[in-house]
Amino acid sequence: MMEEAKDEIKILMSGYPLAQIVSAGASPVAFKKIKQSQVQIRALAQISKEDFKMFSQYLAKFSQLGAENRVQARHLADSNFQCRFTITDRKETVLYLTIRPLPKPTIQKETAMWTNSKAVATVFNAFFEKLWVESIDAREKLKEITSK
Repeated sequence: MMEEAKDEIKILMSGYPLAQIVSAGASPVAFKKIKQSQVQIRALAQISKEDFKMFSQYLAKFSQLGAENRVQARHLADSNFQCRFTITDRKETVLYLTIRPLPKPTIQKETAMWTNSKAVATVFNAFFEKLWVESIDAREKLKEITSK
């Protein structure tokens, strides 16, 4: 789905998602997509002290690719939030159904529901935008973590 995106990819993650995305091999797809197209990526995630190094590396990598203006990340403050989904081009949605959080970052089979329903994509997009406005820039959160 990410490989086929033409305009935008929106990702909402919670729990220990980043380690799982890296383990599942999605990061090379995202880097390749950024290098080969003008797709915009916006990610909402819960950034913890444990994720600090990985988030910092990702932001640096996108900067090296000259894509810092096409990749935005924000910190979702609600630590009890357990919803995870991806929207591409406002027309396809994947809702991840595997229960989170896991006690430790692990690789496990993911259960998800994919749809190309525009109605579903519209609802999830509106929800994403509401959370986006209520979140803070990832770089601000990273600075906050380093200052503690």
